[in-house]
Amino acid sequence: MMVYLLYGFLILLALILQTTIIPYSLFYNIIPDLLLIIITLLAIYRGKTVGGVLGFITGLLQDWFSGGLFGINAISKTIVGYLFGFLKDHIYPKNIMVPPVGVAIATIINQLLVVSFTDYLLTGLSIEAVFKSVIIPLVIYNSILSIVINIVIYKIDNYLARRKFID
Repeated sequence: MMVYLLYGFLILLALILQTTIIPYSLFYNIIPDLLLIIITLLAIYRGKTVGGVLGFITGLLQDWFSGGLFGINAISKTIVGYLFGFLKDHIYPKNIMVPPVGVAIATIINQLLVVSFTDYLLTGLSIEAVFKSVIIPLVIYNSILSIVINIVIYKIDNYLARRKFID
């Protein structure tokens, strides 16, 4: 139960930051996807089931509060969380390069899914323009933030392990 409470609080905090505070401190008009970072890191640490379920729940929350096409984030984040959950047994997640590289790849996959599900391509924007104006800056932003968020998740995991809430 403590695991759900702590990670639920982290997700709620990320959602509040992502939807209220961060949009007012924009960096090149790009809002980092804190929820995607958390989903990716927890999927790598906890596996495909946690990644998929967490992706769906946080995607629905993001859809609910974003006002965009409802369901798009739920679908894309479920796919990303599930895919990155497969890496759990195939990589060493405590390697310092895993969080930024994993989040960079997850950001590209997530954004390509969002673009393919929406009408971005129908508005006259080329995929190259979307890459240059949205995806590449977002990849850089998310990758840098993943280092900090990974430290927070690591501290939460250590706390839970000491209390014997997780293995």
